[in-house]
Amino acid sequence: MLIYKQRHSAEILDRYKTYAIILLSIGMGTMFGMISSKGDVLMISMVASLLIGTFLVLRPAWMVWIIFTLGILVIGLVPLYLRSMETKAGWGVSILGFVVLFMALYRVATDDRAKQYTPVFIWLSLVFFVYAIVVSIISFYTVDQFATSFKRYFQMLGLMFALCWLPFEQKQVRSWLNFFMLSALVQFPFALFELIVWVPIRKGMQNSSPGMVPMDVVAGTFGSSYDGGGNSGEMAGFQVIVVGFLLSRYMQHTLTFQKMIWLVLVVLSPLMIAETKAVIVMLPLMILGLYYREFIARPHVGIMILLVGTLFTAILGMAYMEITDQTMDAMISDTMKYNVGETGYGEYSLNRTTAITFWYDQQGWHDPVSLFFGNGLGAAHIAPKSAWGSSAMRFPGYGIGLTAVTILLWEMGLLGFLLYLSIYAAAWRTAAILYRQSSLAWVRADAAAIQAAIIVFLFHLVYALGLVEVVVFQIVSMGMFGYLAWMYRQHKLSTLESL
Repeated sequence: MLIYKQRHSAEILDRYKTYAIILLSIGMGTMFGMISSKGDVLMISMVASLLIGTFLVLRPAWMVWIIFTLGILVIGLVPLYLRSMETKAGWGVSILGFVVLFMALYRVATDDRAKQYTPVFIWLSLVFFVYAIVVSIISFYTVDQFATSFKRYFQMLGLMFALCWLPFEQKQVRSWLNFFMLSALVQFPFALFELIVWVPIRKGMQNSSPGMVPMDVVAGTFGSSYDGGGNSGEMAGFQVIVVGFLLSRYMQHTLTFQKMIWLVLVVLSPLMIAETKAVIVMLPLMILGLYYREFIARPHVGIMILLVGTLFTAILGMAYMEITDQTMDAMISDTMKYNVGETGYGEYSLNRTTAITFWYDQQGWHDPVSLFFGNGLGAAHIAPKSAWGSSAMRFPGYGIGLTAVTILLWEMGLLGFLLYLSIYAAAWRTAAILYRQSSLAWVRADAAAIQAAIIVFLFHLVYALGLVEVVVFQIVSMGMFGYLAWMYRQHKLSTLESL
């Protein structure tokens, strides 16, 4: 009798679930049809993302696949062909990112097993997430400023939380690693196409678009605009990070020398035809981060590695000078002027260095809230084709939000900036623990590579806005931190099972 009642109750519950799904499908289908009839591409993509996210709630791995595929290989190319989608191409992927975020937060809130062995940097990221919301509420300016900046900051945070807290199998995670490798390998043909087809088009547009640099369009699949800039620096950062993974796998004898060399050459090839002077800094930083143990334990080996890295960097530098028809003296002089000198960057009065000193000069005890807690999400946002933030409007033409560092200082304050840096410090420590404790060669290799990637990310804080605004580069950073958290939890759980 009891079994019959339980079975009967289960049947009723299943019936209600079916009815609910049918009603939800009808409702969402009707809404989607109404929006489609209006021809609003942005609204269509947002509703489609919500529709996909709703039906893939029980298939988070599929959702991650969609985010990776569309985020890295598709949305960056859309603005070149659909100019109206320049600021909207990533909205669909962002919506899916927030669906994954809520899924991960729901699981960690309802399942104690998900909390086990969560690394410190994940909790710090959650604290920063809450901190940013609270500061923004206290310094509230407009709903539009908060909503758009909240999206920019945290659109891929869910990816990191999902890799940490949702139960993904090792086979699945490895397939995502292979996808990242494939993505790095296909950057060259896309970059070459942009160099051959789009650079000449943009050269012909220079008179009507003053300040535009034609070579900026060579950014692979990481995103370029028809008549503006491009994410070539973010593409270069990604390629350098992938090279770090390849070198690290070779160091741990999980990749042969011949295969490693060919893969490294292919991955570095787009950097020889793109406007990416920053790679001259990023590549040595990555090598130092990857081989710092060798420099300490075996200095002579470390010096040899550094010399090889310097040779690669010199080759990339010469390739850049050949493409841009610049001399070494001119390149160094120009780079120093608008990075550490007094010359403004592009159309702005400030550059990467003076933007930081300008923030410092504007702070004081007359406004301690701004100094320590910042002015809220979006306050320092600057964009030629969208609304400026409340703080940026006080200094028109200055470029106070030129880099991620200045964005964080103006919007999150000194405390928020230090909290943000603590995430990277804790992630570095987690990777160091994995490298020291794990007996698996591939885990040790990838932990060391992530340490090198962290240094590249820290460089990007003072170089560009990618970590807080560019969805493609956020997929790379959040995906990598999520992978680190996944490895750490798997290591701890396997250690517990072996006891």
